[in-house]
Amino acid sequence: MQSGTMDQRLRWLLVGGSFFILFFGAGTWTSFGLFLKPLQSDFPWSRSTISLAVSINMLVYGISLPLVGRLADRVGPRRVILFGVVVMALSGLLLGTVTRLWQLYLYYGIGVGIGSGCSSFVTHFTLLGRFFDERRGLALSVSSAGSSLGTFLWFPVLNLGIVSWGWSATYVGQGIVLGLIAIPLALFVLVDPPPQRQSRAPIQDRPRVEPGRRAATPRRTAPAEVGEGVSYTATAAARTPLFWLLSSGQFACGFTWMFIITHLAAFVTDQGYASSLGAQALSLLGAANIVGNISMGAISDRVGCSRPLGVSYLVRGLALLYLVYAQSLVAIFLFCVVAGFGLLATVPLTTAIAHRAFGLRHSGAIFGGITFIHQLGAALGGFFGGVIYDSLGRYDVAFLIAGFVALAAAAVSFCIREQAAEPALAPAAG
Repeated sequence: MQSGTMDQRLRWLLVGGSFFILFFGAGTWTSFGLFLKPLQSDFPWSRSTISLAVSINMLVYGISLPLVGRLADRVGPRRVILFGVVVMALSGLLLGTVTRLWQLYLYYGIGVGIGSGCSSFVTHFTLLGRFFDERRGLALSVSSAGSSLGTFLWFPVLNLGIVSWGWSATYVGQGIVLGLIAIPLALFVLVDPPPQRQSRAPIQDRPRVEPGRRAATPRRTAPAEVGEGVSYTATAAARTPLFWLLSSGQFACGFTWMFIITHLAAFVTDQGYASSLGAQALSLLGAANIVGNISMGAISDRVGCSRPLGVSYLVRGLALLYLVYAQSLVAIFLFCVVAGFGLLATVPLTTAIAHRAFGLRHSGAIFGGITFIHQLGAALGGFFGGVIYDSLGRYDVAFLIAGFVALAAAAVSFCIREQAAEPALAPAAG
């Protein structure tokens, strides 16, 4: 879609609507760490058993994403997002009634997993990516910052609710607020983009196919200088090295991110500090990520996305290694500032690289596939932290492993080439 098709103010209104839907949705699907120890104190469940709900959630979320992406490409992302926030709101209400472990797995693991998958970065970025030709990196980063701001502002409120009224009433209140605000935003603010047109790439940049032969499978890391006109199918994109470079980074992102947000609050209270300080640590993490998201998005519009992506993983890995040796309250808060700067900045940067390399026509399905790999990492990361704690009674080894995983992702990201020296053969749009 050309930049001038929609008024500039209306396009940024869409960014605002996406921002606030992610803001309120974040409280439902990222705040589980605040409820971990309250649930453990009320029920005879181990930390790893409770953390398994996070793994189920991440697996359901991940498995749904390729389907969600294809559905967004077919029926429009707005309808998918609306369905997602409705399911999340209902799941929040049901979580307030949990008395059995299977209910926790069903309501949070499956219900919130499906809802958050439908109202995820995949659908929001599919919507916004088709309205922005210029300043796309900034638009996607501002949208994703809504999730970070939700972490920053919601976590202290949720912790206060847990302390004052209990975890059950807090979950119910969370579901009500999400339903009253996010559903109207999805209904009345978001609009679907028009269908993507056929490739606009010049004819000389399209593959030459001899009669009776199929177009060649793309062989390069990324198309060069062909812009947004190139249109890869999800299957064709998955045959490129770039798809797997991005996916491996996202696996590490999911692994480290879910480990941190699931276990950081419990880690703080394990050191003898009040639960309010655990919520403040998560809040600080979200605040730093707002700055990081927007800063990295603006920088990526100037220098490209691969270097900021590598820096985000590098900073996260070094921060996790630092936390192995420094575990005072000041050190924990410093970790939150440093790690939070790049915690979710990797998602819009990865999306922007994929949009440019593979085109926009099948962007939902393609990024759904990449994010599925992210969720596999997230499913492992949340459960991994609980297993390490139950085995050793501390998180040191988990911090060490997670730090090296993030450093490996940084090395992979610095290898990504956003432009190739010669035009790549893109498959015909299908």
